[in-house]
Amino acid sequence: MPGRRLRRLGIFRKTLTEKHVVTRSATQSRSAWPAIAARTLLALLGGYAFTYAFTAALAQWLPLDPVDAVTASSLLSFVVYLTFVLWTFAAASLRRLLIGAGLAIPLAVIGFWPQLLEMWQ
Repeated sequence: MPGRRLRRLGIFRKTLTEKHVVTRSATQSRSAWPAIAARTLLALLGGYAFTYAFTAALAQWLPLDPVDAVTASSLLSFVVYLTFVLWTFAAASLRRLLIGAGLAIPLAVIGFWPQLLEMWQ
């Protein structure tokens, strides 16, 4: 009978006579949903904020004409966003992710410093 062979191999977890068999991975996956949701939100929103700030700061730092600096930093922004999203799901802890997303604040200050000075004058 193929069911017995598959059950011996560990493929079938439930037989017709058993009710429900809750495996360890099913209970772990329920507790993992808040962490997955937090990482997804951080990847989407934090990645956008980090990339926006990085692009503005890089446009200020590049020793090119303003139009060329914005074009070069905008082209690089796609790679930066992809790297941030991949890093969000590869990082070991949520604390490291929040520190990385917090780097967007000094980058934003550097990138938007001329506009901030114009606002205050």
